[in-house]
Amino acid sequence: MTLHLLEWFRDEDGDWTVPDGREGELLVLLVFLPVVGAYAHLRFDFGWPQGTAQWIVATLGLFGGYLYAIHVREYVLRYVSTDYSWLTPFLLFGSGIAGLGEYVLRRPSILLPCLVAGGTVLVVYSLWLLSPFQDGLEPARRGVEPPSAVELD
Repeated sequence: MTLHLLEWFRDEDGDWTVPDGREGELLVLLVFLPVVGAYAHLRFDFGWPQGTAQWIVATLGLFGGYLYAIHVREYVLRYVSTDYSWLTPFLLFGSGIAGLGEYVLRRPSILLPCLVAGGTVLVVYSLWLLSPFQDGLEPARRGVEPPSAVELD
C-alpha cells in the first residue's frame, strides 16, 4: 500500500475538497491536539498531574480513545451529519477552544483525559494508515469468510 495524502483532498472529478471520514478526523487531530495542548499550557500554565492522579488521567484517556476509535465511533456519527464528521474529534477531544475554552481549559482534570484520548485515537488511526496488512483507515474486518458451497454428486 502506498500512501497518497493528496488523494484525500481530491474528489472523483479531480476538484479540491475537504477530507471526510477517518481521514478528516486524522488531519483534525494532527492539527488541533498540539494547538489545544500548547494553548492550555501557555495560557494557564498547567502540566501533567503528579502522584497517582497521572495514572487515572492516562487510563481514562487511553480507554476513552480506544473505545471511540474501535467501538463507539459509528454510534456517535449517527447523530452527526456526514458533512461535519471531520469536526467530531475536535469537539470530543479538543474540547472546543472557542465555546468551552474558558471552562474546560482551566480544569486539567477534564482537559488532560480528552487530550490523551485524542492522542490514542491519533495513534490508532496512524497505525491503521501505515499498516501493510490493512487497506486505509477502516478497521479490520472481524470474523472469517464463509466457506464456499460444496457440490455433492
